[in-house]
Amino acid sequence: MAPFGVYASTQTSARAPFGEFGEWSCFGYRRNNNKPSKVFRKCPKHYLSTPSKSFGVTTRKIDRVLREVLHRFYGGGERFFNQKGLAQTCGLSLGTVNPLIARLEGQGAIERKPLGFRLIDPKRALLYWAVTRELGKDVTYTTFVPGTVEELEAGLPRSAILTAYSGFRAKLGSTPADYEQVFVYADPDEIKRAFEPTSSQGRNLFVLTPDEHLQRLSEKNVASPVQIYVDLWQLGAPASRFVEKLEREFAPAPTRALEGVARTFEGRRHKG
Repeated sequence: MAPFGVYASTQTSARAPFGEFGEWSCFGYRRNNNKPSKVFRKCPKHYLSTPSKSFGVTTRKIDRVLREVLHRFYGGGERFFNQKGLAQTCGLSLGTVNPLIARLEGQGAIERKPLGFRLIDPKRALLYWAVTRELGKDVTYTTFVPGTVEELEAGLPRSAILTAYSGFRAKLGSTPADYEQVFVYADPDEIKRAFEPTSSQGRNLFVLTPDEHLQRLSEKNVASPVQIYVDLWQLGAPASRFVEKLEREFAPAPTRALEGVARTFEGRRHKG
């Protein structure tokens, strides 16, 4: 079974809570001097399971643990983990890590052991992360940048980390469909200096909150493949072909390192 084969069967029942990026609108309208203006509002939530905020910590902290576990599995086949080691690596407390591990155990994704836990169903853990990711809460700045997405990406500060569509193309060299929106992890003030705010209602650049852990696992200013996957999953229907492409590409080698497969495709692109 493909390592990402869970996506297609669950997409209709757990669509991402993302409006302008997906099917539902995360934007509302309010009147200002008798003129309607578009404003960002809180997106509706749709989950297969309890959202990570129920653990009493921010979603981004939970993301670090899931990112670390899945990155190490798909990057090197590692299955056994220790809660204390994860807490230290991710810069978190055991009080943050343990509730998540209990939740993953309840989901059937891990099996507890005397000295830690074993990842027994990485696909289930990845899906859990994809569903509970809450990408919208990490958006700190949006604007419209005229020109092509290639020109937009070329003008990004060197510290920006590509994800979603742009990350997919950077990792695999091509995309299964055209895209018009660029998502990056970056300092919003730095992006504002490069791309000023605009009054245009359309948006094609979305800046997400980075963290040190994400930066450490990124390579050449591109997010790790598992991060790209869950971010694409959150974007709903417009990104479905990208997610399906990942599933097909990685299906023939489910036990190989996900990043190793990505490097193989990158090498093939350069030779071609």
